[in-house]
Amino acid sequence: MADDKDALHQNLSVLAKRLPRNAVRALVAELGEKASATARAGQARQALISELNTPRPNRARRLFTALVEALLTDDEALTEAGGPERVPGLLQRADVAGFWAALLDSGLASTAEAIQARIDELCSDAVIEDVFLRADVLELQQHLAAESVGIIDRLGNAPPKQAKFLQVANAARNAQIRDRLGWSVDPAALTWRSVQQFRDLLRLIPVIGRDLSALGRQIASDDGQGPIDDGGVDAVLAATASAERALKDRSDLAGAYLVGIGLHRRHRYDIAAAVLRVSPIERGRYGAMVASALCGHLSGVGRAMARRLEGAVSDPAAGGAIVLGADARAALDALLLRYGRVLEAIVKSGLMEHPDAKFLVREAYGELPAAIDTSIVPRLLQRIRASGSAVRRPADHGD
Repeated sequence: MADDKDALHQNLSVLAKRLPRNAVRALVAELGEKASATARAGQARQALISELNTPRPNRARRLFTALVEALLTDDEALTEAGGPERVPGLLQRADVAGFWAALLDSGLASTAEAIQARIDELCSDAVIEDVFLRADVLELQQHLAAESVGIIDRLGNAPPKQAKFLQVANAARNAQIRDRLGWSVDPAALTWRSVQQFRDLLRLIPVIGRDLSALGRQIASDDGQGPIDDGGVDAVLAATASAERALKDRSDLAGAYLVGIGLHRRHRYDIAAAVLRVSPIERGRYGAMVASALCGHLSGVGRAMARRLEGAVSDPAAGGAIVLGADARAALDALLLRYGRVLEAIVKSGLMEHPDAKFLVREAYGELPAAIDTSIVPRLLQRIRASGSAVRRPADHGD
């Protein structure tokens, strides 16, 4: 009997790995509730639930992250740009990992442990995605958000504790970035302003969360191959207008996050350009934040290209031709295409002529040429000199 159970579990494990996750969830539902399932169906159901839930052990953190899941991205170029302070509306997975670690260190740990225990109990008989749809678990999620907001508010009057919070947040964030990108140098650090922006986002989620999720489903990614007719521009404009009507405070940040679904997650620079043509670029309005975010993309993509070019000429004494592998060339080509699309959006948006934005554009645009002049060209010259020396050096034929 035990051998039959083991064989069943093994076969279902193979099946679960081959099928889409949602298909396995549907199969679990078809096998019925625990109370009504036959012994064999119950074994199969438990095996599938275990297969889906075991790789996701950090369930309290996952519940917390689910609050902002629609916004999350992993984008090397935007990490280069300097994070959420330089790019309004941006939220990277590494940022949330940092905030979570710092919140645990600042008083959230006991609540997180209690919620983890409750979710573990529920996950013994249900797939984690279905657990997260339960009304009582959604209440736990809101409790996590409210307690996190309270912690950050209390730290607002305690600069030494703010410094500790940022130290923990940046350490966790940098560790994740190093693991993902292999960087040896840490990116620009999160600041207290970034923490406050995240706190304000948690407060805004009850108002804009549904629109964020809807836009995440509707807006298609732009691969640079041509125009996209998915209604994304109209949907974003409608959502931002709704947020401005509904909110007395931080409608500018709400608008930045709503536009950020298209701009940061989908690279829809056409949406940003369309928004900027109709939204005032002035303090307190989301147009100003979108303008900063678009310039952040220009800066970040430029820095990403510079980093890759620096890597290609990292040994200036080597001499000889610069050889890029196929993957490196493809990555550089993609960044160059993206850089051109950002520039096109900036031109179409009118930012280059806007009195309050043109200096921001010039600063972002100047970063790539400056990096080439100060870091890449000197290394190239050294390589050229090294090659010339190698040509002039007489061969040593020995005795």
